Amino acid sequence: MLLRELGEDRGPGAGAPPADLRRRVLTGAPRRHRPAVWRLAGLGAAAVAVALAGSQALNTPAPVVPDPPSTGAVAAKPEAAVVLRLAAQHVTAAPAPTGRADQFVFVAYVQAGIRIHNQGRDDAGHRVVRVTPAPPRSVEEWRSVDGKHDGVSRSREYSSSQEWVRVPVPGCRNGRWAPTLDRPGHTESCTPQPASRPDLPTDPAAMRRYLYRAEAGSEGFGGNVPADQRAFRRATEVLRVSLLRPQVQAAVFEAVSTVPGTTVRTGARDVTGRPGVAVTRVAEGIRDELLFDPSSYAYLGANSTVVTATALSSADLRVTGLRPGDAIAREAILSAAVADTAGRRP
Repeated sequence: MLLRELGEDRGPGAGAPPADLRRRVLTGAPRRHRPAVWRLAGLGAAAVAVALAGSQALNTPAPVVPDPPSTGAVAAKPEAAVVLRLAAQHVTAAPAPTGRADQFVFVAYVQAGIRIHNQGRDDAGHRVVRVTPAPPRSVEEWRSVDGKHDGVSRSREYSSSQEWVRVPVPGCRNGRWAPTLDRPGHTESCTPQPASRPDLPTDPAAMRRYLYRAEAGSEGFGGNVPADQRAFRRATEVLRVSLLRPQVQAAVFEAVSTVPGTTVRTGARDVTGRPGVAVTRVAEGIRDELLFDPSSYAYLGANSTVVTATALSSADLRVTGLRPGDAIAREAILSAAVADTAGRRP
């Protein structure tokens, strides 16, 4: 991930939020904002300032409030709802960038998952697969604001100097798009898919209904996943496609604050090593978590970690190679901005 040093220049670690900051969230008291930039260390390079539409920052760090004098007592762990409300307050502090129809939403992130190796069947007839960790990859995407212009995605192993692997992201024009490179002239029917979906709710209650909607098997979630966990996981998907829509992201954080069973894990880290405070929820042997900067409460990304070694196994499937504590999916958001040209960083 890009930014290993973020937590080291941001002040206090992942303890309870400063008393004054907590009071502002719980009482709704206003706070002053100041312009700033979200610093990111790009693939081992020096920190860079990421500009958004007219050099506006995507995330404006909250003012750092000094901790009260120590009394020798251990700081209490913040409640999940408090962390999420702080995150909602943070994301709406900066102006929302806007993009023209002919521009692109640029997103840089690092992700890691697992590789699946088919091992055939065991003596009892169960299908057996072995999983191994996949190395992190840096990804940069340029997706059309209106979904009608050709974008591009590229990736390479994280923190490497190898060549980028580029994949075109065709736009949908006049109801047709070209899905493959090996069949020139071949098109298929389509509907434009804007980079930032305009139909996502900005009201917390409406967002909660959206996250809890009943669609068994949709977005990779099976029908056996508890509704609360499905809603928690869907939050990650919505956050991923609304990085330039702070009101949508705030609605997600507010909605998740009402999901029962969430807890806080301090001392968490994302796939790049950035420190964070995590809002977590465990179900079916997997701990899903949303990570936030421990000082500003900016959203950093998400992790999914195995709690029990048999988490992915089922009645007819045996998964080997997993141990409690192994990560099965990790994603760290590094930057998001409006770009004029696909393939060129803003």
